[in-house]
Amino acid sequence: MVNREEIEYKITNMYAVREDEFVQYVGQDIGQVSMKATAEKWYTLFHASFYNLQSELSLNLRRERPMILMYFQKKGISAFKADQTFFIPEHTHSLNYLEEFRSTYNLSKGSNIEHLCVKIEPHQFLETLMDTRDDDIVYNFLRRQEGFVTMNAPRHFTPMIHQSLYDLINNPYKGGLGKCYRENIVRNLLVHQLAVFCDAEKALMPEDSKLHKRDIDLLHDIKNYLDQHFLEINSLQDLSRKFCINSFKLKYGFKKLFDTPVMKYIDDQKMQYARLQLQYSDINIVDLADELGYNHQNNFTTAFKRKFGYTPAMVR
Repeated sequence: MVNREEIEYKITNMYAVREDEFVQYVGQDIGQVSMKATAEKWYTLFHASFYNLQSELSLNLRRERPMILMYFQKKGISAFKADQTFFIPEHTHSLNYLEEFRSTYNLSKGSNIEHLCVKIEPHQFLETLMDTRDDDIVYNFLRRQEGFVTMNAPRHFTPMIHQSLYDLINNPYKGGLGKCYRENIVRNLLVHQLAVFCDAEKALMPEDSKLHKRDIDLLHDIKNYLDQHFLEINSLQDLSRKFCINSFKLKYGFKKLFDTPVMKYIDDQKMQYARLQLQYSDINIVDLADELGYNHQNNFTTAFKRKFGYTPAMVR
């Protein structure tokens, strides 16, 4: 029978090496523990779950060379102890550049936790980039000389992240196609996280006399609000009143900062949410249309098909 120490050793070792591997432990004295590692040339993807643990686990994680760590907490709350203890809540993510990594991952008895993380090898990823410039956000992040840690300030999942993690876990392809599909998702997630955590939008935005710093800060607050409360906003006027900003500045500034109209951003969030609901739940399409603010199911169906190329009914 496998004991706690053996599980801790195995899982810790999987985090340390770059190899394809899958382990699963199930038992009354253990609970359910599973870990899958997928190693590619410039990154390693880990998908771990710990359900109904019957005793605590302590994983001593170590790495002596630089890495980029993309972390996604799907279920439960994870606790990492280094110089300080970081608690990462459910449905949040963080992006980190670590010159070295020393942390203890503590899982308490009764835990129900699931997470995905991606370890990127900066120098090997740089070799895959073509025609980069010194002012390129991705290029400069990969060539950092100092640490960058956001585990103490994770951000909530957007529908795009929910969908990307679903696609990673349920990769429909094998072999070379599966590898290409997975790599594209990892790249997209990295770009998304860079935009969120490194203020890439600000860095790319030219000076604009129409937008002051307080306007830019407010627009970022609005975007963060919409990532969590997009279902509550049905019109530009609703959003303008809520944040006491005139509609022109809201439309102009949001488009300038984030390169998309604000109402389109809300609609895109709603469509991603709708697809997730259709994939994960048995919600009625009529009820879903009503939740999204559509007066008629046909209007929702038309908008959904315009976005994804297929109708809501075809998801199931």
